[in-house]
Amino acid sequence: MFSPIRLSHILQFIPRAAFNAAVKQSQADRYVKKVSSWDLLVTLLLGQLTQARSLRSLAVTSQALQPHRYHLNANSLSRSTLSDALQKRSPEPLKAVCQLLLTQVGRKQRRSLAPMISLIDSTCITLRGPRFDDWTLATKTRITQGLKIHVGLDAQQLAPTYVNVTPANLNDLSDALQMPIEAGVTYVFDKGYCD
Repeated sequence: MFSPIRLSHILQFIPRAAFNAAVKQSQADRYVKKVSSWDLLVTLLLGQLTQARSLRSLAVTSQALQPHRYHLNANSLSRSTLSDALQKRSPEPLKAVCQLLLTQVGRKQRRSLAPMISLIDSTCITLRGPRFDDWTLATKTRITQGLKIHVGLDAQQLAPTYVNVTPANLNDLSDALQMPIEAGVTYVFDKGYCD
């Protein structure tokens, strides 16, 4: 399990005043009684560091740190409270902190990080009509009928590193499993690629 002392050291790098200002500006804690946005941030950071795979494991890990809440300056969250907070809270304070932390990274470091990021996503191309229905009806989904293009994009060059055209009903994850993975590259994707 991740040490609460290490977590408290990591939390020292997050500018608390800027986070509180972002919470106040977005009114993220407007109707909150017990769990603040800071508690949610600490829990999400803990989940990232411990590689929590579900809401239940995240809540259990959060509750295991209950004796150390004084050092973390945060409360533990139950699963239902965490679920409600993730559903209803504004993500703006978290976004503001991320942007603030990114501005503190030096230019040289940002340049060295850029080649290590690859964006993965897919998009559907609708093909309907008398000439397309013969071969696209069999693979249509409730949303679209046609083709799906899966793309891996180099964030620095803004050039594709991977392209694959599939039927519209192919799951994003199924195609991603066939994609060649490079060592040392961070892949950024949406939850359609989560297993």
